Amino acid sequence: MKITNVKKSVLSNWVTLTTNSVEYNNQVEDYHSFELHDYTSIIAINNSREIVLVEQFRPAVNKTTLELPGGIVESDEGPKKTVIKELFEETGYMIEGDIKLIGKIDVDYGRIKNKAFGYFTKEINLATNGKNTEGIKTVTMDIDQCLNMALDNKFTHSPHLSFLLLAKIKELI
Repeated sequence: MKITNVKKSVLSNWVTLTTNSVEYNNQVEDYHSFELHDYTSIIAINNSREIVLVEQFRPAVNKTTLELPGGIVESDEGPKKTVIKELFEETGYMIEGDIKLIGKIDVDYGRIKNKAFGYFTKEINLATNGKNTEGIKTVTMDIDQCLNMALDNKFTHSPHLSFLLLAKIKELI
């Protein structure tokens, strides 16, 4: 197998459609995938040993979701600086100490070309009165409650589930 041609169609600032023409057994077939910006998320644990989450409406799935704070990696910042900024913007929490990379994963290498970076910290303080980005609600809950929500299919974002699993395996939560 080998790629014989690549065509990129920029659909928006957020999405590029890539068509790879692949030769195999003297036949050529087109395979499509999307290139998206990398994104970053954080498992942030407050002084009460609760996980900080965000609730927001997601048009792509037409529902309100519960997620880890995070966002698209700004090319001039990198994933770590971006996640620190996003945690503050979305929740009002500031990181007061150590922040640790717990994973860098491929989101779906069959259809999507991007990476997700997962971070962990247990050294945060609420720096504002909880006012955050419009349309985003801050939610805190017991870590076990969050894990049970994952088991009950109520916390379903696959990269975030991966980061929770990595944090559990690494005995961070």
